[in-house]
Amino acid sequence: MDIRIGCDIVQVSKFEEKIHCKEYLLVRIFTEHELASSYSSASLAGRFALKEAVMKALGISAGNWLTIEVVNKPNGKPYCKFLSQEIQHSILGQDVSISHDGDYAMAVSTFILKESYDSQ
Repeated sequence: MDIRIGCDIVQVSKFEEKIHCKEYLLVRIFTEHELASSYSSASLAGRFALKEAVMKALGISAGNWLTIEVVNKPNGKPYCKFLSQEIQHSILGQDVSISHDGDYAMAVSTFILKESYDSQ
């Protein structure tokens, strides 16, 4: 077993500014399902922070945001689905969290992985 942790913080106003100026970034960062869910820009900033935290924890190369999809359980708690079957099958357990305070969104991810998983 291998335990991995990642965290990230995003300034919501800077995130809004970037996506307002470069709307094409939205389709490079978020899946169709994430965009169709009509999240606010603050909520998308939180999801972006979570994707970054997950990439750090799992060693996913920078910019591969679309390999991760942030979805919600019926109770609203977020969790991650992975387009890569190798990653998905290597995960024994995950716990993720997104939090907002003022102009900031932060996220943390924890994964329990099979020892055989190697991101490189």
